[in-house]
Formats: sequence, structure tokens, C-alpha cells
Amino acid sequence: MDSFIVGLWARVFGALGWLSPFQLVRALVPRVRLSYVFVDFWVLGQLILAVVSLAVSSPGAIRGWEWALLVYGATRVFEIVVYQVNVLLFDEYRTLKCGGHYAVRGYRRLVVLAVHNYVEVVVWFAFAYRNFSYLFGSQKMQLDCLTGSLYFAIVTVATLGYGDITPTDPRGAWIVMGQSAVGLFMTLMVLARFIGILRRPATLDPLEPGAD
Repeated sequence: MDSFIVGLWARVFGALGWLSPFQLVRALVPRVRLSYVFVDFWVLGQLILAVVSLAVSSPGAIRGWEWALLVYGATRVFEIVVYQVNVLLFDEYRTLKCGGHYAVRGYRRLVVLAVHNYVEVVVWFAFAYRNFSYLFGSQKMQLDCLTGSLYFAIVTVATLGYGDITPTDPRGAWIVMGQSAVGLFMTLMVLARFIGILRRPATLDPLEPGAD
């Protein structure tokens, strides 16, 4: 029996999936639409772009190209979350509902891509922290440097919360809350991918699946 709530969110996330640079490129270049190689290079290239953006950013007034990258980084984080939700919950559902056959390229590939996405999200938030360092206060570690911004992004996504860097402005608090929510989701996603590819060992208990 079909579920209204599942169908509703399947349609919502299906529509949100088109609000991304990835789908824009696929629409403009139809020949890459079904290319797994393109997807692999896209994910790797986006991670490299995030790392380079963080590395070349400098403290002080936010310049025009940094504003552009901040907007693009936010778009990428949104795109990653929507994509992972679709892959986890709704792609197979929509395909089977339309009578199609659903299959992934490979489970190990999904894990590797999810890890790339996870790291990219952390780096984009580090880029945001470095540019918006004036929204935070710290007496020991400064956010306007590469090490400080990356450190705070990793600490936040790991939910350690040392308290050595804290928001001093509501806008900074919203950035931290956003990363905490996205980071928790991505952590669960990567763990689910890892668990999904683990082989179930043989069991001697006849009541358990896989018993000899």
C-alpha cells in the first residue's frame, strides 16, 4: 500500500534535486547524463574546489569572488544533502513506482562518494567560518586562519564542542547549527553506507538468516 507521507517527500526531494549545479550541467550537456565517470569526476572536482577555496581565502574584508564561493558552497551543501536523501530513500522508490528497474553502479562506489561529500561539507563550512570569523569569539584559536577554521569545522561536525570558539552573533550561531544538523545527517549516511557493504558472517544458529 502506498504511503501518502512517503509519496509527498519523494515528490518534494525529486523537485529539490533539480535545484543544483549538477543537474544544470547534466541538462546542458545531455551526453553526460548517464555517465558514471562524469559523476565521479564531478564529486572529486567539487572537493578539490572546496579545498582550494579554503586555502586561498584570506582574512579581512570579504571580496567579491569569496562572496561568490560562499554562495556556491552553500548551494553545494544543499545539493549534497538532497542528493544523499534521494539516493538513500527515494530514487529506488520513484523508479519502482514507475515500473522501472533500479540498480546502483556499486555499493563500494557509494561509500567512496559519500565520504567525498562528507569531507567537502566540512571544508565548505570551514571556508564559511574563515570568512565570517568576526561572528565568533575566541581567546586561544582564531578562525581567520586555515588551521583555526578547519579545526572548528571538524570539532563541530564531530559534536565535541570544546567551547574554545563560540558564536558572538546570532548569524554565527545559525551557521554552527546548520553544520551540526548537516554533519549529523552526513555522519549517519556514511555509517549506513559502510554498514551496508559489510558482509554478514555465517551463523550456526538455525533461527538466524544465513545459517548453514
